[in-house]
Amino acid sequence: MDSGYADVNTFILYLSDVFNTGLTDFELHYHDFNREDNEKIIDFYFRNSENKKSVRSLSLVGAHPNTSEDDELIDLILCRQDASCRLKLSMEHTSNFKFKTEYFRNTPILVELHDSSWISFDQFLEMESYTIALYRSTFKIPHFKLLIEKWNSGWTPKWRVIMVESSEEVNIDECVSELVALGRFSEVQVERSEVKDEYSDGEVSQRIIYKIHRSDKAVGQIIVENSFMFSLYVMIDSEKNSRLYPQLFLS
Repeated sequence: MDSGYADVNTFILYLSDVFNTGLTDFELHYHDFNREDNEKIIDFYFRNSENKKSVRSLSLVGAHPNTSEDDELIDLILCRQDASCRLKLSMEHTSNFKFKTEYFRNTPILVELHDSSWISFDQFLEMESYTIALYRSTFKIPHFKLLIEKWNSGWTPKWRVIMVESSEEVNIDECVSELVALGRFSEVQVERSEVKDEYSDGEVSQRIIYKIHRSDKAVGQIIVENSFMFSLYVMIDSEKNSRLYPQLFLS
């Protein structure tokens, strides 16, 4: 265990030399190393001036549910890393793990959290990454209805694509019908469609899609897949030429 850092570092530097390229994406299985080695690895690839310029993406992978000590390590790593392209956390936190804006200070383009139970709805609304994927969230139907209401009223989030795994089944048709009855759709135009995909292994994916057009030409496309995965794609007319423009809207 003590030589783990040295072995990994030597191997990575060897590959970089062979292929004549710097390390851009880094995946750390932190349970494979002791705390000291984990700190050395992060410091070398994100705080060393010669290396941190090339490392743009960080993926942290846990082998089993975190202990309190593991969460302390993750806190330390997230406060030290500088991922600007992708930040992916594949782990299960303890109930004491808390949100810090510092974790996302570099505004990575993509944030993917496989256990997002530690992020509240209000904290999520203020996140600024272009694409955000939150699995195992604590969000419920009232949160998604509020999100739709905010969009219809003219609010535009800083993010452009979100995918959220709901903590309860979402009947999007029922949500929309209730909001329509309350007059929350009076200022927008709505299109509804439905897609059903059947795969070779027998699995079926059903997606209900609502495309909401606002008077300012902004479009929000809501997709609810299999009643639990809620996605919202935001299209702003002035951003059509952006390389990050959601591909969903190009057809």
